[in-house]
Amino acid sequence: MRVRGTTRHSELVSREGAGSTLLENLTCAARVLWQRVTRVARRQPRGLRLCESLSLGERRFVAVVEYESARFLVGGTSGSLVLLTKLEATAHTADPDAGFRTPANEETDK
Repeated sequence: MRVRGTTRHSELVSREGAGSTLLENLTCAARVLWQRVTRVARRQPRGLRLCESLSLGERRFVAVVEYESARFLVGGTSGSLVLLTKLEATAHTADPDAGFRTPANEETDK
């Protein structure tokens, strides 16, 4: 039974216990968050990148995919993925996205 203005010792201990549990939980959560942040910082940069994609409807698409310094034109459907061509870089362009040619259009530029 609680009398107004007084607190039992058992209530005080349970409140302190809850506070320390909360503090322990926050400390643990901060430790886990810090481990994730440092793990992401140590991760190697990814070599694979989707540069651009275009939907052709009915679950079909074409995309330019970059791996390290090479770019590829790929086509896909819901059941397959096909390499259409490797895109060649041209040395004289300032815009890296505009400076890729296919072997087919090199003949038309001559």
